[in-house]
Amino acid sequence: MGDLTEEKAVELADKVASEGFVWTTATIVIALEYGRQSRKDAEKKRSEAAYRHSLDERASDAAATAAAAATAARAAAEAAAALDARLDAVESRVVRALDTKREAAAALQLEREIQQQQGGGGGGGSGGGGGGGAGTTKVMATTTAAAAAPAE
Repeated sequence: MGDLTEEKAVELADKVASEGFVWTTATIVIALEYGRQSRKDAEKKRSEAAYRHSLDERASDAAATAAAAATAARAAAEAAAALDARLDAVESRVVRALDTKREAAAALQLEREIQQQQGGGGGGGSGGGGGGGAGTTKVMATTTAAAAAPAE
């Protein structure tokens, strides 16, 4: 090795100082960039977690709404079934009443035909008419009882 002159020593010191400055600056820049990137990643993770949480809440709300709708649909179906049963009962009562009215109308028609036969072909006087009157009263009582039965 040769002698180290003052000029070479200053030049070498200058070179070491320059390299040290560059290395120090690069290390600081890298450390700052790493910190900035770490904060950015952490913020991104917090944002994604908040988004997932909001999606979970929305899904939970949707599930609750769907459950409520299903419950309402079941209640509506039960109410419809109950109304259908009531409608069947009312329809049955109306049919029975109509049948009773038809029977009463037929009995009344029969009674009128009997009266016409007795009145038109009878021997005259109150004797013939009296016999028909008793039969008429029976038929009318039967007709009235049959017509009143569904109303009770």
